[in-house]
Amino acid sequence: MLSSGHFMFHMAFLVGSYIASNVVLKGIAHDPLAESVLQQLNLAHILTPISNFISIWATMQGYNVLSKVLDTFSIFQYQTTIFYA
Repeated sequence: MLSSGHFMFHMAFLVGSYIASNVVLKGIAHDPLAESVLQQLNLAHILTPISNFISIWATMQGYNVLSKVLDTFSIFQYQTTIFYA
């Protein structure tokens, strides 16, 4: 199970990337490749907490296999995105 600090890292990255791309860099010419990478990282940082919340719920309901499948999915989708980006 991820610690609460790890979850906060994901949320901080998501908020920080939004501020960087929509406030700090607004109106500046963007590199399409860099924007694509940022969008992929944002998606990974959205999917990770969602799958973690569903995994916690599944554990509380006694669906342990579903919980482990979601944990495994979360790890692989995040690492695949990081390696690809």
